Amino acid sequence: MISYLIRKFFYGSAVMLGIVVVVFFLFNILPVDPARMTQGQRADVQSLQTVRKEFGLDKPLPVQFAYYMNDLSAIGIHLNTRAEQQRYHYVKIFAVSQYRVVALKWPYLRRSYQTSKDVVSLLLEVVPNTLILATTAMLFAILIGVFLGIISAVHKDTG
Repeated sequence: MISYLIRKFFYGSAVMLGIVVVVFFLFNILPVDPARMTQGQRADVQSLQTVRKEFGLDKPLPVQFAYYMNDLSAIGIHLNTRAEQQRYHYVKIFAVSQYRVVALKWPYLRRSYQTSKDVVSLLLEVVPNTLILATTAMLFAILIGVFLGIISAVHKDTG
């Protein structure tokens, strides 16, 4: 039983990792420039470079992916500074060096390119409506399913 659970955990982890990799590279392969999205079509070169530096878009793709994975994971390597601790809200597990620590943290989803708001706050705004929609859909499916199941059972052998 334990080996079954461990195997399922690793399969689930592999699927999640695959989804994260596909989403990251899909959004980086698309011909859309996030800096241009935030600044508009008439932005000057200096402001575009500032936005690219702020979001880390000026770094090579493997470095961006490493930062992305570090931000999404529950355990990550971070600088041992007060600003970094407030940004990521982490609990230090152990020190790797004088300046870096391995920490347990909540995933950091950064800021939206379009609205410059935290992604977590954007998600929290839509969660109540999503729960209402999901609950309504499930109740509707249960009621219709039970009703059709009863009708099917009553007319079982009536070809």
